[in-house]
Amino acid sequence: MHPYLINHSDIRQQRVHKLPEAFFKNASDMTFREIAYVVLDVLLGDEIEADALKRLVDTSLSDTQPFSPEAESAFVAALWAYAGAPLQAPTLLCAVEPEDFYLVDALSGRCENLNVIMPKGMMGDVVGARAIDVQGSATDCLHLCSELERFAMVCTLHNAAASAVRVAVAIYCATHPQISPDKSPEANSAAMLRAYEIPRNLGLRCEPPVLVSAQPTAAPRMKSARIGSKRSLRVAPTVDAVMRILSSSISVK
Repeated sequence: MHPYLINHSDIRQQRVHKLPEAFFKNASDMTFREIAYVVLDVLLGDEIEADALKRLVDTSLSDTQPFSPEAESAFVAALWAYAGAPLQAPTLLCAVEPEDFYLVDALSGRCENLNVIMPKGMMGDVVGARAIDVQGSATDCLHLCSELERFAMVCTLHNAAASAVRVAVAIYCATHPQISPDKSPEANSAAMLRAYEIPRNLGLRCEPPVLVSAQPTAAPRMKSARIGSKRSLRVAPTVDAVMRILSSSISVK
C-alpha cells in the first residue's frame, strides 16, 4: 500500500521548506489545481511521480472553490485507487466524525467492497458500503481500527496526503480572500486550523486563522453519505468479530 495512505502518517518535516516568494505573489492568479499541484509536489513529491500527481490533482480536485473535507476526501480516494488497492478486496473505513463521511462518499464510487465501522448509536446506514455497527464508543472504534490495520486495508483522512491537500486549501483561501486581504482566514474544522501552520512555514504571510462553525454548510453535503436503505450489521468491538464480517460474502451494494 502507498506509504502516504498508512493510517496516521504525517507530512515529513524535511519536505517543509520555504517556497519561492514568487509563488505566493502569483498565487492569487492561480487556480486551486495549480496551487495544489505545486504544494503536493513539494510535500509528497518523493512518493508520487510528477505525471501521476498531475493526473490525480486534475481528476480529483475542483479548479476553484475548494472545500475541506471534500477536497482531501476526493484526493485520498483517487490516490487509494492509484496505489493499486484491489477492487474486490475489503477496504475498511472508520467513521466517527462528520468529516469521515465525505471519504465514504468519495470511496464508494471507487471501491467494490467498502466497509464502514461506526460506533453504537450513529445515525442510519451508509450508501454504497457495508455498515458495521460496533457496539461501543467512538474511542472503541478508533482503537479497534488501529488494531485492524495489521489485517485489513484501512483508508482514513488521518494521513499525509489529506494533510497536504488541506495545506493547499489553506493557501488558496488565504490568497483568494472573498472579503478583505487583511481579514483573518476562516477555518471550518480543527484539522483546517492546524493546516495553516505548514503554509506559514512554507512562507505564506497571513493573519492567524479563526475557527468557525461549518454546520450550516456541511450538513446538506453529509446527508447522502450518512443515510441509506439497509440495516447495519451489529458486531462486538473485537478484531475477530469485524474480520468475520470482512471475510464474509455479503454484498455491499
